[in-house]
Amino acid sequence: MELEKEIEKIKNTLRNLQKEGKKICITSSFQTHSLPLLHLCKEAIADIPVLFIDTGYHFPETYSFRDQIVKEWGLNLVNLKSKVTRLQQKDSHGLPLYTTNPEYCCHINKVEPLDKEITNYDIWVAGLR
Repeated sequence: MELEKEIEKIKNTLRNLQKEGKKICITSSFQTHSLPLLHLCKEAIADIPVLFIDTGYHFPETYSFRDQIVKEWGLNLVNLKSKVTRLQQKDSHGLPLYTTNPEYCCHINKVEPLDKEITNYDIWVAGLR
């Protein structure tokens, strides 16, 4: 089947890049739409680091599903968190940043942790919605 051939090409590309010494990672939200790409990468590179941006604002079901998939698939999970605790994420009036400055809230919870970790890799696999 044509699709299976294309999937094998992608897997082989990832394997070859790893053989060349490239450090490869994938980010995942552990939402259902991100699982096919995650599965493909895991089949190509069994111990590929799976970066999860743990904002502290995920639903309990997201954490539960993440943990289930990590266990069942034997994933190499790298949990990324902000250096700023949720209790510290307040504006000058004591209001939560996500209500008064959502852009900055996302920056300290998503951008900064990922930027710090991503420098350890040559190739970052990510899906787009």
